[in-house]
Amino acid sequence: MTLDAFLGRLDGPQPQGDQHVARCPARDHPDRRPSLVIAERDGRILVHCRSRRCRPEDILGPLGLTLADLFVDSHPRSRVISRKPESALNAARREILTAARRQPWARAGVRELYQLADGLRLADAAPASEAATLRTAAMATFEAQMGAAIAAEFEAALYQLSLALGGVAA
Repeated sequence: MTLDAFLGRLDGPQPQGDQHVARCPARDHPDRRPSLVIAERDGRILVHCRSRRCRPEDILGPLGLTLADLFVDSHPRSRVISRKPESALNAARREILTAARRQPWARAGVRELYQLADGLRLADAAPASEAATLRTAAMATFEAQMGAAIAAEFEAALYQLSLALGGVAA
């Protein structure tokens, strides 16, 4: 759309320097004096309501227009961002990281589960006087990392497993 065609849809546009002013067509905006500023810059029609700060969509709606119509050539200009070619080293790094993220051990909670297992293994290898303290510390760390509900669920599963193996849970 051209600037002249846009101005033709407005009520009483008046030139003011390198821009125009007109009454704002937005609904619920009784304009007594022109408050809409219209200008053309870089192939775009710019609109700004000085009195109520109406959104562009609210200004264009009553005129039967969309934001795309504010471009003089009817096509929004997209900026093309040119990127430097990726080095072979960076491409390899990206592929390795992408493959690593797909691995089962990369899922949430798996690392914490391994840390808990290490802590419980240490507790089992420790003297009986320290085992209960180490087991409690391992479970507390796991609970802090994963949340109380998951830790309680896991502790119950450990208890059931120890009973099934014929042992008594500590």
